[in-house]
Amino acid sequence: MKVAGEIALALLRYGFLALLYYFLWLVVRTAYRDVFGGVRGAARKRELPGGEMRLVIEGPEEVPANGRQFVLGEQTVIGRWRSNDVVIGEEYVSGRHAAIYRRDNAYWLEDLGSTNGTYLNGRPVHRPTRLSDNDRITVGGVVLRVARRM
Repeated sequence: MKVAGEIALALLRYGFLALLYYFLWLVVRTAYRDVFGGVRGAARKRELPGGEMRLVIEGPEEVPANGRQFVLGEQTVIGRWRSNDVVIGEEYVSGRHAAIYRRDNAYWLEDLGSTNGTYLNGRPVHRPTRLSDNDRITVGGVVLRVARRM
């Protein structure tokens, strides 16, 4: 019985140690993504009648990617995680913040349950909302303009 108790105690210790290392790995990975996230990549390219839609980063001025353009695909996800189509490395942007998707030959904006909300032309987005040329989307402190390229 004493041996079984010692084995159980050793398993608990190693299990706790494994959980501790896993937690530390999550903290380091999150910190790395926050620091080196930046703005990257272009969404998948898809031609539409009358020209394709794109996002143009407009501000604020301290955002290093000002003027950068992203062509909108069937679905374009915006957020802080590197797996998104448009990555914005800012603390007020959620991991998966918002999505723009194409439906019925139009583009729609949807907030993905972000902490700080998604805004379209200064108004909060609470349900999928149709996008138009020159609309301004705000995620965190970054403004993205919707533009049709002819």
